[in-house]
Amino acid sequence: MAAVFSLSGPNSFESSLPTQLGQLTLMTNRFIITGTSLTGSLPTQMARLSLMVDRYYLQSNSFTGVIPSQVGIIRTNLNAAGTGYNQFKLNNNDFCSDLPSQVGTSSTSYLTDDNSIGTVCGWDGTYMTDSRFPTMDGSTSTTNINYAQHGLTGTIPSQFGLMTEVTDFDLSAASEGLGGKIPSEIGNMVKMSSGFTLSSNKITSAVPTQLGNIQLSVDFQLDSNQLCGDVPTQVQALSSGVTSGWQVATGNDFGTPCCVTLPGTHTCSPTSLPSPLPTARPSPIPTSRPSPL
Repeated sequence: MAAVFSLSGPNSFESSLPTQLGQLTLMTNRFIITGTSLTGSLPTQMARLSLMVDRYYLQSNSFTGVIPSQVGIIRTNLNAAGTGYNQFKLNNNDFCSDLPSQVGTSSTSYLTDDNSIGTVCGWDGTYMTDSRFPTMDGSTSTTNINYAQHGLTGTIPSQFGLMTEVTDFDLSAASEGLGGKIPSEIGNMVKMSSGFTLSSNKITSAVPTQLGNIQLSVDFQLDSNQLCGDVPTQVQALSSGVTSGWQVATGNDFGTPCCVTLPGTHTCSPTSLPSPLPTARPSPIPTSRPSPL
């Protein structure tokens, strides 16, 4: 049994934390990994070090992802042992999303400082630096994205697909309008139960099948764009659950290939010419054997 486990930087380690460290189940004191270049998510197996009563430090590394709720048992035991919550440190990493209640609260600096707690995982602060979306900051508390009739132009950012807690999404236009395609990542917003509206823009693409992942009962509106191709069966299937506000076909070019309606931005695949049939070699004419005299 290891009495102490300590790994401190700087060093050249750039891999993820081995799950096998979770087998150190009898450790009670000083599990310390600080100042390294270790990356990746924190394995849930680390919660098996539940006998820890003194110093569990994982600060100042490059760990990412959501802090697993399972490791909360370690912090609980450290507190019960009287060593204090400051003996459990995860600060100065790249952890993101909400802090599990089992682990602590957002006011605990040893958990949140120099992490991205409260921001959706994968969010880059440079994503929404233009004036089109001034309130978009990647916050996990965002449930409504509404820029209806704001005179938006350009394209729809694929990063909206990271906002998986959003329930209402409206980028409809009255003039000008967004162009380009509908990002397939929008299909990750599976909690969009209160409405999905892209009406009256200038979107020029086929409808991605991933939109069929959206489960809502009202207002699925893609009308008055330049959408083409066929409506995917996964998307059409949503119509049976939308009780009002199903507006998809009106003002679009469904049923026609995009390369026909929008030849400037879409190219039709060339039609393959049929392969010629092989020419049969002529059969030799049999030579008659001379008849016997």
